[in-house]
Amino acid sequence: MRERITALTEKLLDDLEGDTVDLKAAFAYPLPMYVIADLMGLAEEKLPRLKELFEKFFSTQTPPDEVIATLMELAGIMAETVAAKRAEPGDDLTSALIQASENGDHLTDEEIVSTLQLMVAAGHETTISLIVNAVVQLSLHPVQRALVLAGEVDWSSVVEETLRHSTPTSHVLIRFATEDVQVGDKVLPAGDALIVSYARSAATSGPTAPRRASSTSPAPPPTATSASATALTSAPAPPSPAWKRAWPSRPSTTASRTSTWQSRRQNSATSRW
Repeated sequence: MRERITALTEKLLDDLEGDTVDLKAAFAYPLPMYVIADLMGLAEEKLPRLKELFEKFFSTQTPPDEVIATLMELAGIMAETVAAKRAEPGDDLTSALIQASENGDHLTDEEIVSTLQLMVAAGHETTISLIVNAVVQLSLHPVQRALVLAGEVDWSSVVEETLRHSTPTSHVLIRFATEDVQVGDKVLPAGDALIVSYARSAATSGPTAPRRASSTSPAPPPTATSASATALTSAPAPPSPAWKRAWPSRPSTTASRTSTWQSRRQNSATSRW
């Protein structure tokens, strides 16, 4: 897929016009969405509607009745995809899931539909935030940008450091407390809506974080981050001195309570540069 992804990336960049660009709409969204759709074998004409549906799904402001309708329509689109691939298998993961078996036991259509929904949602939403966050942070930190443009730091390190510093989708979807929950000296009353953040705390990313082995490289060596599904108890190492010159520690955030559906997700704003 590398050639197709490269061609798509170049086309999207070539299509950017003007001094001010809506990066999220023009690049950060279509790139991962087209890639995941190609990987899963989703029909391209479904993508505009999928965009609308996933925006409703991830929004904290979607009314409850619309949430149910959104989930049903998403499942319907995925079910249509499964049916189409059963009739005409292709070189995609949906066809592979249909054909996969273990000891003669195949996945049911319901299981494949659920898998598709999860992979498409997780496969594009996190990458949108990663692209936007990386561009924002490099725009805000000229020293780091200069290191990258000079080739002293490679782009894989930019990705890793962005995952550490500005974790994509660091807040889970809204949940409701089923009983009073004691958090420190606060109590979350039963029935209250809340958003839990799994972004790393100052203990794992701030000045007191465990120091990595000394390195003369200006780029931080690969490390496990909370964004790559490691446990929060596995503290990611702090950035190397070259990165730390202009990349401050992120504030600690462990849990936040909200009493309204108007709470805004950290990464929902469109980046403009």
